[in-house]
Amino acid sequence: MSSKLTIGTVNVAPGEKAYGGIETNTSVFGEKEIIPIIVVRGKKDGPILWLNGATHGDEPEGPYSIFMALDDIDPESLAGTVVAVPVMNV
Repeated sequence: MSSKLTIGTVNVAPGEKAYGGIETNTSVFGEKEIIPIIVVRGKKDGPILWLNGATHGDEPEGPYSIFMALDDIDPESLAGTVVAVPVMNV
């Protein structure tokens, strides 16, 4: 695993954690709507885990849990990739 992974505005190399967004559309006010995304890429190849939160807007547990879990993940010792979208309900 040597090349960077690109998802939306996130460009992440092996052993890194990066933050960015995925542009979804334009609002009625002409503003870009962007879904936040966090990618943790391990040093070694492995599976890809997708995490998403706030599927329902009144459930704060999902985003909070994602941020807590990502704080505990060390990209240097991870095998695989974690793609996290803390807020899906836009």
